[in-house]
Amino acid sequence: MSVLIKGGEVINANKTVRRADVLISGEGIAGVGDFSSYKAEKTIDASGCFVVPGFIVPISSDKHMTLFDDPLREELLLSGITTGVLGCSGFSVAPTNYGELDSIYPWHSDGRDNADWRSTGEFLSAMSVVGPGINLASVSGYSTMRRTITGEYRELAGKEMDVLRHIFSKSLKEGSFGLSFLTDEFSLKEFPDLADSLKESSLWISSLLLEDNVAILDELKNKSLKGIVFSNSFFYGSKSVEKILKAISEIRQFPRYFSVNPFPEAEITFADIFGSQLFKYRTLEFIEKMDGKRIRNTVSKFLAKVPSDKIFIANAPSQYKFLLGKSLSEFAGNRLISAEEGILRLFDISKGKMSFFAAINDIGTIKELLVQDNAFVEGHWDPMAKLSPVHDRLRLSVSEFIKIGRELKLDTASIYHKLSAVPAKALGLDKRGEIKTGHVADLVIMSGDKVRDCFVSGAHSVTDGAITGEKNGKVLRNV
Repeated sequence: MSVLIKGGEVINANKTVRRADVLISGEGIAGVGDFSSYKAEKTIDASGCFVVPGFIVPISSDKHMTLFDDPLREELLLSGITTGVLGCSGFSVAPTNYGELDSIYPWHSDGRDNADWRSTGEFLSAMSVVGPGINLASVSGYSTMRRTITGEYRELAGKEMDVLRHIFSKSLKEGSFGLSFLTDEFSLKEFPDLADSLKESSLWISSLLLEDNVAILDELKNKSLKGIVFSNSFFYGSKSVEKILKAISEIRQFPRYFSVNPFPEAEITFADIFGSQLFKYRTLEFIEKMDGKRIRNTVSKFLAKVPSDKIFIANAPSQYKFLLGKSLSEFAGNRLISAEEGILRLFDISKGKMSFFAAINDIGTIKELLVQDNAFVEGHWDPMAKLSPVHDRLRLSVSEFIKIGRELKLDTASIYHKLSAVPAKALGLDKRGEIKTGHVADLVIMSGDKVRDCFVSGAHSVTDGAITGEKNGKVLRNV
């Protein structure tokens, strides 16, 4: 089917804006220019609107195993997201050794503990059968891969490093776009060996403190990467941003990118509160071994950084779903206990299977990172929007990103460039992120700062702000 989008202001990868028609034929862009005399099967008037490449965004809720619950991904489409990137936080749902999902247990609260796949290739094939409404790309989580080997939180021993390299190399061959890496005390030792397997792929680094990333920059010299992405998902408001940016700027072998959560809130688990000691035991064993005074000191230190009224329950086992969206201060206040006691009570009743939204990101740092040339948006909570007002607000990462961009006086072309061309380059996505003849027809028509129409691989998925039900997303493989 041919579709002609007429008279829109087309924004392209080089940040230029020009009035032009865009002709879609099948799944691709057949031409960009003047098609005033062309008779297409369907014509759409885009006068007064911007026509931009489809948005490419890391999906933060993939660890909750919602991928099969809502394959259409309505909330994402309504935000103009045509491609979602999975596994960018150091954790992914593939590969696994025996279909176990132990590494994502803090987020995966309802006990669906096994998968029907083991390898990355099998997972991507399973997603192809489901038929997603948006395109899906995946990177391999370092923490997930190492836990399939160790089964616990400890340093790799003997030949285990060879096994990890084999698992990761196989994932790359089967379509993974790279490695996501959450820095910790063991990974800093293991990273040099694993980095040799990266070759022409992307590296996504996320950290509890962005300063931790500086410690591994030297290990990246002479590596061949498509790009390195520094994530601020878990950024505790460091005051040394200038120092970090300077260190990152000294990497000249390959492009550097920043994926930026536009909200102060990030999702955390009890592991972020208690630290690596939680992984040394199974959760129930940890509860039994908890040293009251030591644990309370740990919780108190955490609450000194993040006030209890800025911590919200994000996910919980089904019997505690009524708590979703409630703040820690509200939970504790209703029970006449302290915030410290509230954290311990929640840990006990959920057996550690609970996550939180905590306002741990510094808004000034967010804005400082957003103005970087190679910054793009991250953190979309689809399809968790209807769980509470907090979830509903945090699903609007794209609109919040645009709002902050306006506040920072970024021009319109630069804002949409950060939502499309920049992440496409970071991943090395072919024929996406740019409105160009021969490229895939992933397109968004913006009326003001609102999504009016959305096309995924030529399918008209959103029209006049409403879902059409058309579904033509692709499972993308980096092969």
